[in-house]
Amino acid sequence: MAQNKCSGQFCQNLSFLLTRVNILCNFVDQNKHTIQYGLLITRAGDMERSTQSTWLDEGFTILKKTGAAGLTIENLTRRLKKSKGSFYHHFKSRDDYSEKLLSFWERKQTFDIIEISRQEKTFDGINTKLLELSTKNLDPEIEVAIRAWALRDPQARAFQERIDKQRFDFLRQMFSLKTGDPDQAQTISFIRYCFYIGSQQLIPALDDRTYREILGVLMEMFEQYITPSPQEESP
Repeated sequence: MAQNKCSGQFCQNLSFLLTRVNILCNFVDQNKHTIQYGLLITRAGDMERSTQSTWLDEGFTILKKTGAAGLTIENLTRRLKKSKGSFYHHFKSRDDYSEKLLSFWERKQTFDIIEISRQEKTFDGINTKLLELSTKNLDPEIEVAIRAWALRDPQARAFQERIDKQRFDFLRQMFSLKTGDPDQAQTISFIRYCFYIGSQQLIPALDDRTYREILGVLMEMFEQYITPSPQEESP
């Protein structure tokens, strides 16, 4: 009797389990498209985990190789083996991507360098730090590509104009510590910045050692031209 009672309990449990399985199967069958879509999204998320910097880094690689014409969503997703959904997760549009790419470049090659250099208080200190940072971060191919982009695209042009103005204004402020003549500071800053741009436009661009050597000669010429500021003349 005990054995029959146990078997009866087992059958009851099995029947309950089969009922639940049947309910679950019906639910899956009725909602299979939703479930399959959810699984696809989950898998896609696992495969396409990326950061915004991943897309920006690839953009700079494209700029160096093919120029701004290669900065299409199709090209970016193909090169990174990502979906367009992954792109739109980080950027609202192609224009938004371009703005973030240019903003990153502006911050890295202008804001950060200027802010760190400003921590120095003397002309020699600022000039040394500026030269160190600008040559360390210098990537002539990207600088040239962005300038070429700015010739054809209003968005890139606005960024390039702002970058040039910020860099030039900083040089003028720096040379104002060296000379008491604002016109001299303006002229020397213009020559210095034109040399910086021209050194990148050459093919091939000047290497770091040559750039420093020529800049040293240029600075010696400036010394002969400059009227020292009162701070420079004081003992």
